Amino acid sequence: MRTRALRLGLLLALSLLLIAAPRTAHAGAEANKHIQKGNEAVQKKDFRKAIKEYEAAVKTDPANAKAHLLLGLTYAASGDLDKAVQFSESSIKIEPSYSAYHNLGLIYANRADYPKAVQAYEKAVGLSPNAFRTWYQMGLVCAASGDFSKAIDAYRKAVELNPRFYEGYLGLGSAYYNSGNKASAMEQVARLKLLEANAQASGLESWIQNRERKKLGGQPAPAAEAPAAAPVSPAPAPVAKVTAPASSAAPASSASTPASKTAS
Repeated sequence: MRTRALRLGLLLALSLLLIAAPRTAHAGAEANKHIQKGNEAVQKKDFRKAIKEYEAAVKTDPANAKAHLLLGLTYAASGDLDKAVQFSESSIKIEPSYSAYHNLGLIYANRADYPKAVQAYEKAVGLSPNAFRTWYQMGLVCAASGDFSKAIDAYRKAVELNPRFYEGYLGLGSAYYNSGNKASAMEQVARLKLLEANAQASGLESWIQNRERKKLGGQPAPAAEAPAAAPVSPAPAPVAKVTAPASSAAPASSASTPASKTAS
């Protein structure tokens, strides 16, 4: 799966974004009413209505970083990446935040603008060093741009922060293999087996075997032999779907379930 075919969903931090306090009581109260209506529209996947409400919030309270960021994320979900970048960046100018930089990185990644995506992710982990999923996303875009050395560093950081983050080992195995280090790639298979992540281990091992067959001029095994968890190299994976804001919690700093798609 190539990056251009990705579907941009941004669960991201529409669930992390109860951030900036209103600048004035009246403007803030009015903006929050529009934000709440926008959140309700997002839950119903009515992005057109959500955009209208978030735009009203921005007009009412231009210094409300949350309103700018929610508007940017909703534009991204609706497919307008130019406006998504515009409002994500305006949010950062008002109040730099982990969520804003992380989501800006996702937007740039889906535009295949990998250098800007990496810059945004670096800003994000600068604000939240334990955000293992952001390290993982950085690894994906570095691999997609052919910088496997930097991808390896990012994936390693992700699994150091969350040793049960299986996707990190898949990415690490793929990056090691593509950098010419088959032995280290196979080490990731062994680590997944130790974690009893047998489906992921089998997928990575099958992927490596297929690549080896291609090198030797043979036919790769049928695609059905490799589970969906097998890495695709090199291309960033799709991100999760849009939902409305749920909490103002900071990104998780340690373990989470491997299947979780919440940005952290």
